[in-house]
Amino acid sequence: MLKILDFFEKLLVGWFILASALLAFLLVVLRYFFGRGLTWGSEMVIVLMVWAAFFGAGIAIREKSHIELEVVRDQLPPAFRLPVIVLADLLCVALMLFIMIFGAKWTLFLYHSEGINVATQIPEWILFLCVPLAGLTMLIRYLQHFVENFKKMFGYFRKAG
Repeated sequence: MLKILDFFEKLLVGWFILASALLAFLLVVLRYFFGRGLTWGSEMVIVLMVWAAFFGAGIAIREKSHIELEVVRDQLPPAFRLPVIVLADLLCVALMLFIMIFGAKWTLFLYHSEGINVATQIPEWILFLCVPLAGLTMLIRYLQHFVENFKKMFGYFRKAG
């Protein structure tokens, strides 16, 4: 299941970045060589990069390359490090739940309002769908970290006790 998510994340991010780069290149060629552009092009490049960033955050979490306060953690006594890490994972899970739930509510609101983006002519809810979807992938990744670190903490205190 998680291997499928790994593949899905990499595929999406790769395609979004490739599509935005190709579209940006096309826009430059059209503008400077033909004196014309695409009215929806610049907006679509931004949308594709936002989608890539949201799903790329899930990859960063999986690879443990997201921002951490290592300085604070490393100053703690060893007995406190794992509980602090587990607490931080739990807070991140809560934050991702918040982002996912309220992102889904906003997307549903946009769906029911039937708004269309003026530049791209794409329904607004589709453009904002990346928030709950990427929130779900990030939630899964933080739950992975939480379970892994909770097991480490449990093992550490079991050996110490």
